[in-house]
Amino acid sequence: MYSNNSAAALPIRKIFAVKFRMGDKPIWEQIGSSFVQHYYNLFDTDRSQLSSIYIDSSCLTWEGQQCQGKCAIVEKLSSLPFQKIQHSITAQDHQPTTDACILSMVVGQLKADDDQILGFQQTFVLRHMSSAWVCTNEIFRLALHNMPMMTQSWDSIKSFY
Repeated sequence: MYSNNSAAALPIRKIFAVKFRMGDKPIWEQIGSSFVQHYYNLFDTDRSQLSSIYIDSSCLTWEGQQCQGKCAIVEKLSSLPFQKIQHSITAQDHQPTTDACILSMVVGQLKADDDQILGFQQTFVLRHMSSAWVCTNEIFRLALHNMPMMTQSWDSIKSFY
């Protein structure tokens, strides 16, 4: 379980009910950012230590393969076919949910062993349980660019928004 000291001290319903800000960031962004930093540090150094952030009902979808439960998730992550990995986070976004969880989306790049650098995206749902934050849901996909070339120019796409 991941504990963010500033959030763990507050009752859960007050975390999202009060506009609690430090450094101009809402508390859910502070918690989400701290969790992301903690997660990738563990993933890059010792994946077996990730068991501390899951619970028995946690779900993981990794490149379309689903597993449920702390043991199954850690087994899946520990059995990935590389020895060393390094993540570089490009962007992360965090939102509070209506049931007092935090939805976090991460975009970045990773380098595994001597393979080429690949983009990835990962989504987490974090829940406050027993004075710590746990990951209840997680989805991971590599951002493989094997799509046909777009026929529209980027300028015409940007003008749509």
